Amino acid sequence: MRLLPVAPRPFGDELLTSWQCRVACRYSSTPPQIEVWLGRPPTPMRASFRARDFQPDEDMTWRWARASRLNERDLQRLALCDLERPEDCYVTNPLDRGVCPVCLDADAEKGGDHYCRRNWAHVEAAVCEE
Repeated sequence: MRLLPVAPRPFGDELLTSWQCRVACRYSSTPPQIEVWLGRPPTPMRASFRARDFQPDEDMTWRWARASRLNERDLQRLALCDLERPEDCYVTNPLDRGVCPVCLDADAEKGGDHYCRRNWAHVEAAVCEE
């Protein structure tokens, strides 16, 4: 099993794709390229809401967890299906989701990475709670 020497830890309210993108950025790569390197067929980023954020494949989360030295359950809990809401309660296209500049600025002020929150994917998220 290949290991990633540096892999940021996921935030509790982070989308799985957000965490995967943060890890991939450390290596000037993309999540599908990392998956090929980990020995699995890549899960496409575009039009893959179900496969990446809603109900990710267990093999994918297992490989990412092993390579990052994380507990697999820590990655599986980032899946939106764990929130017990149906898939149609989410904005499936990331380009249609809003982001909160206040939250992103707060991330930077804390010295941390910017990341996409799970509640930003909710269809009713017209404005951030912050």
